[in-house]
Amino acid sequence: MRSSRVRETLPDGALLVEQKAVGGMFFLTRTVTILLEVRREDSSLSFEDVGRESFWRYEGEWRTEPTQEGAHVTYRLIAQPDFIAPSMLMSRALKRGASELLAQVRAEILRRDASLR
Repeated sequence: MRSSRVRETLPDGALLVEQKAVGGMFFLTRTVTILLEVRREDSSLSFEDVGRESFWRYEGEWRTEPTQEGAHVTYRLIAQPDFIAPSMLMSRALKRGASELLAQVRAEILRRDASLR
């Protein structure tokens, strides 16, 4: 993730969040831009790319459930890029990108938790 910023708060409370990321495989890299409409519910955040700049479809959700140890987080993503690439390579790149994003989010949660203690 290169950048992530709230561009606007919509009248219904949803956020428009602009994100830019660089991904790639082998010697090919590509910068992707998404404009997420993010909606918060009790135990989830749902998002959809309304900008459609780099993906035909990009939507999903983060869902949390309390556990004895803290919380269980489930991440779901459906992504169809707007560029052509072999499906096996694209699937691998998207999974790797999602794993890297989740690791970044986890590190940020732990950093904020430590600063509260």
